[in-house]
Amino acid sequence: MSQVSLDDIKAQVQAPSSGADDTLLQTYIDAAEAHVSNHLRKDMAVAYPAGWPADVLQVVKMLAAHWYGHRGLVDEQVDELPFGYHALLAPHRSFL
Repeated sequence: MSQVSLDDIKAQVQAPSSGADDTLLQTYIDAAEAHVSNHLRKDMAVAYPAGWPADVLQVVKMLAAHWYGHRGLVDEQVDELPFGYHALLAPHRSFL
């Protein structure tokens, strides 16, 4: 189950209310959560059984919104992560 709701992302990116992009947005949420979990090197359900910290959730929203906003672009460099990504995740990253 996603830690970030589809409605949260839809509001953040001002997605159409028709639901036309719901599947795409959910894919971005799922990918962002997996990416964050891998980056932190943690089983997030075990590390945060009561729910992910707010700063980690913010990174998930930032990534999903970034990917949604840059979908389909090939002429721009879009491989950079949103500003603040590393700073928000740094306190939670495991190096063991």
